[in-house]
Amino acid sequence: MKKEKVERFAVPETMPERFMGIVYSMVDAFGVDRIPDIMHHVELLGQAVERHVSESMCIAAPDRTNMERRRFITIFKSRYLHHSDMEYSRKVTEVDGKLMGRTIEYMNEKGFDTDEFLEWVFDVFLEENPKFEPATIQFVCSAFVVERFLFENKDKLKNRKEEAIIRADAEKVVERARVQIRVMRDARDEDGLKKIVELLKKYRNGGIMLQELRKNIDEIEQKNNSKEAENGGSKA
Repeated sequence: MKKEKVERFAVPETMPERFMGIVYSMVDAFGVDRIPDIMHHVELLGQAVERHVSESMCIAAPDRTNMERRRFITIFKSRYLHHSDMEYSRKVTEVDGKLMGRTIEYMNEKGFDTDEFLEWVFDVFLEENPKFEPATIQFVCSAFVVERFLFENKDKLKNRKEEAIIRADAEKVVERARVQIRVMRDARDEDGLKKIVELLKKYRNGGIMLQELRKNIDEIEQKNNSKEAENGGSKA
């Protein structure tokens, strides 16, 4: 006897999806699909479940990006309430989540954070432009608002870029110092090791500037390179 082919469906992963799957499975069995008024509300229920799942995927995943999105939403809603004396009643959609992610990433690249951006939105931009109220997450994360923020904070942006360059330069010098620490440990150079550790402590405590740290690291590298060359020559 030939077996009938069984059609298989993916098992929904979330509890709301499983619930909706059960509802859909009973529609035909109970003849609900032939009652337009009831089917209309079943479809609305399905759409509500889909929205909930999309929002959960957008803001509830435990990775760093979604943690930042949740933080953005928390700050946004808090400032919205303080600014308008009203709760933000709109649903946070998947589109909202993507826009928030892009805005957060863009702000971080420019040296700003969510607090600074949203503080400016509610305390400066919306105060000066009440025609844009009530503001939504999509509007706040739009290119128009983001570019306006960067334009009005262009002096800060310039300073942040310069600070980022200085930080990157400092990190390179500190990494060179760490390399020399490993070299001295391997060579059992206790005096040299102590010297470089003290230099790093002074730099971190503000006792010396980056320029002085770099100068000392240059000298230590040259000294160690010379020793390595001498040892290599003697072995030969």
